[in-house]
Amino acid sequence: MLSIKQLEIVFYLQKIGTVSGVADELGIKQPTVSFHMQKIEKFAGIPLFESRKRRVFLTNEGKVLYQYAAEILALIHEAEQSFIDYRKFKKGKVLIGASNTAANYYLPAHVKNLKAHFPLVDLAIEVQNARMIVDKLKNYQVDLGIVIKNQINDPDIMSIMLAQETVGMVMSPKNRLAGHGISDPSLLQNETIILRESHASSRIFFEEWIKKYKSHTKVSVEIGSTEAIKQAVRMNTGISFLSKLAVKDEIEEGTLIFKEIINYSPKRGVYLIYHKHRHMTPLLEQFIHHFVENAARKVEQ
Repeated sequence: MLSIKQLEIVFYLQKIGTVSGVADELGIKQPTVSFHMQKIEKFAGIPLFESRKRRVFLTNEGKVLYQYAAEILALIHEAEQSFIDYRKFKKGKVLIGASNTAANYYLPAHVKNLKAHFPLVDLAIEVQNARMIVDKLKNYQVDLGIVIKNQINDPDIMSIMLAQETVGMVMSPKNRLAGHGISDPSLLQNETIILRESHASSRIFFEEWIKKYKSHTKVSVEIGSTEAIKQAVRMNTGISFLSKLAVKDEIEEGTLIFKEIINYSPKRGVYLIYHKHRHMTPLLEQFIHHFVENAARKVEQ
């Protein structure tokens, strides 16, 4: 089998045409070049080189080998350059696990910036509920996680709070409570209450609130999609208890109203999470730095 060094000798003999020139180019001695030329011809079983007036020319068969050598050396150079790119954070693949609210309302603004900073990086986002994202992170099934929770308590998970957001009542401007402050669950007695599934943090906060007042207010409708809940609330089918981040656009458009509960203003963190024992590649470290830096910039603004 031919070695890379032997392929380089064939390549530079075609380019330079002298044994001394090839030796200088490769930083080896002339006898070493001549030795490898003999080994190459022995391997091929046919003449590959011709010497005329102190110059070396490739035979037709030698030129065929040169074409292969040029292609192979180009691929090797490309592979080496890829390693350099990986080390310089230009290439790679990053799989981010995101909870539903984070994926829909927090990450989209960051994806554009990430692709601008890392155009050759393959970015994939897997969307699940926060609990499943934590599990996937612990099982090394995702590289990083972006979740919205009231807290992260897991010895294997490192967390960085990127932002804090409020949870409160969401209703249509046409709802009878639109002009009132919300302080007591008894105000909701005649309302259809539409909430996420039982393990969703917004649902947990709501149930803590009614428990605090020993209220018998119950969830009327359970829907596993925030977007579906917002659509129902916009139609004044009922009211909900959601993240302010999730209704930011609707608040600006005037299609929904967000009300903080008087004397009860639960807040959740937007957390960047990663496995404590995972090897952090330079690329993952750069992604973490990107999220943290952008979060700090928003605080300054």
